[in-house]
Amino acid sequence: MASVGISEEEARRKYNNVGVSYNSGQDWFSAKRINSPAYAFKVIWNNSTKLILGAHLLGSNAAEISTFLQWLSIMILPLIN
Repeated sequence: MASVGISEEEARRKYNNVGVSYNSGQDWFSAKRINSPAYAFKVIWNNSTKLILGAHLLGSNAAEISTFLQWLSIMILPLIN
């Protein structure tokens, strides 16, 4: 499992208008290819600002994806703020 940003619980404590999207990735090719028993993601955002507050990934390559998300947050967020 890999996480970037804050949890859903923390986001709900800090902000009034939080959106959450969760999905199991069991049907994704990358999960089927390695017969992964667990593959999912959750993204948390602020509905008012549309900024992503957290992303949480469960799967075999979660650490690699979270590194990419961290890089995006460093490179992209300063451009839109």
